[in-house]
Amino acid sequence: MLKRHIFKNNSILFVQIYSISALAFAYYFQYFENYPPCELCIYQRIPYYFSIILALLYLVIPVKDSIVLKLLFLAFISSFVISGFHFGVENNLWEYNSACSSGKKNFENINDLRSYLEEAPIVKCDEVILSFWGVSMATLNMLLSFLMSLFILYSVRKCRI
Repeated sequence: MLKRHIFKNNSILFVQIYSISALAFAYYFQYFENYPPCELCIYQRIPYYFSIILALLYLVIPVKDSIVLKLLFLAFISSFVISGFHFGVENNLWEYNSACSSGKKNFENINDLRSYLEEAPIVKCDEVILSFWGVSMATLNMLLSFLMSLFILYSVRKCRI
């Protein structure tokens, strides 16, 4: 039964490989190049975990390809939304009120400032620390998530034919 079901749909295999590669890329830069992720960067990884788990479940549980592809589409649309939000925070289009933004805070005394600094993460969501050719990782993730969503949508339509 498992032999018959191993990635009969190459689109799901492609999404699986892409998701693993994207997370490997993120972890490589985090642990080997010493670029720690911000809070929103961590959130951007969640749809990739979901798509990997979904594709692995697809190997074990017999389900229609179109259902799996639709769930993958939702995962990458959510990735697009999360990274689009991060893009907006990086470019000061809107503010993300969390400890991971470097917004101005008013402190009553030195102890408030000290406790804030002890709890604040090192990496700020509104500051780009890693970019390729002037494109931040959040922007790159937003564009690639949109393209993957289009690819998956095309694959869903292809499944119906």
